[in-house]
Amino acid sequence: MGVYAWLWALNRPADAEPPQHPDWFAVNAAGKSCHRQENRPFVSYYQFLCPNREEVRHHLLREVRRLAAIPGISGIQADYIRMPDATLPRHLWDYYGLDMSTPSPKYDYCYCAVCLDKFRRLYGRCPLAAPAEDKEWLDFRLNSVADFYNMLAEETRNHHLRSACAVFPTPTLAAEMVRQDWGRFHTDLALPMVYHSFYDEDDAWAVDITRRAALETDGRIPLAPGLHLPDIPPDELAARLNDFLTTGCHGIALYSDAEITAEHLRVLQQWMAEQRYRIRQDARHNR
Repeated sequence: MGVYAWLWALNRPADAEPPQHPDWFAVNAAGKSCHRQENRPFVSYYQFLCPNREEVRHHLLREVRRLAAIPGISGIQADYIRMPDATLPRHLWDYYGLDMSTPSPKYDYCYCAVCLDKFRRLYGRCPLAAPAEDKEWLDFRLNSVADFYNMLAEETRNHHLRSACAVFPTPTLAAEMVRQDWGRFHTDLALPMVYHSFYDEDDAWAVDITRRAALETDGRIPLAPGLHLPDIPPDELAARLNDFLTTGCHGIALYSDAEITAEHLRVLQQWMAEQRYRIRQDARHNR
């Protein structure tokens, strides 16, 4: 048991410092920056920063150090370790009135001067005119996000704390959707957000996708799949939790505290008491 500080990393809507530095923000393939409200994709709080800018990296390292000084915490959980959605979950296409079956420059990040220059120095060329077909450019951006997280994780562990991260369901899906191949992350715990309703899927999909995430990472990364509580009636919660225990996961995350009901809490407390009793019984039998 422990308390983790929550760190919004590359998306910083509540941070007063980045707006003072327009060049810190991620830029899409159409040349539009997340700095300007009218250019932000999907929602106004999508204020994503560039993972390759040294000023951004130093700013977030300072934030890690600030959180690490909080007495009694066990770790820091990083969120928004990604770019804006190149492809939204299928359920959200209709909500935003979009067809995202083909890539759009409007939602493809980051094309800022720093990223383009770094790519040129590494590969001796610019990204292809059809970036979806440029595997090196995609790999460069996946590495940029992973390197950014790994930097934060190393700093977190320097303070003798654990580093966790909230991520999309599998490394493959995350890479395609938000440029987040978290199989490259050096993390102590990953919380894949297996929100089945967002993908027009059922409960069984969430369990299957958790198993797939474990396979894609060769079991190297401890997983605590994240369930979206509004999609789970309280009388089904215990069964869903038991389903996830069959995946060998290291924990289960429930999102979020603002959406858990009194009935959810009652069921959760009863389920946890049953798990503690089972563990005690197993310990007695194994003596």
